[in-house]
Amino acid sequence: REHAMEISASALNFLRNRIKLRHLRLMLVLEEERSVSRAAERLHISQAAVSKTRAEIEAEIGAPVFERVNNRLEPTAF
Repeated sequence: REHAMEISASALNFLRNRIKLRHLRLMLVLEEERSVSRAAERLHISQAAVSKTRAEIEAEIGAPVFERVNNRLEPTAF
């Protein structure tokens, strides 16, 4: 049997009501590029904007969505 991950009420609220297209784009590009600098370049925004948006997402969800592993961003189980 698969282990179901519990999602907090604030995370569900964010995902249902507050998530924006820019959040989804950023998450997709970060997953593909695994680098803040490459994601920023690809999205034509600053590295600071990538970091800020990622921090907003993680604050709303209440969990990290990426972690640094060997100088790369790796998605977490969330």
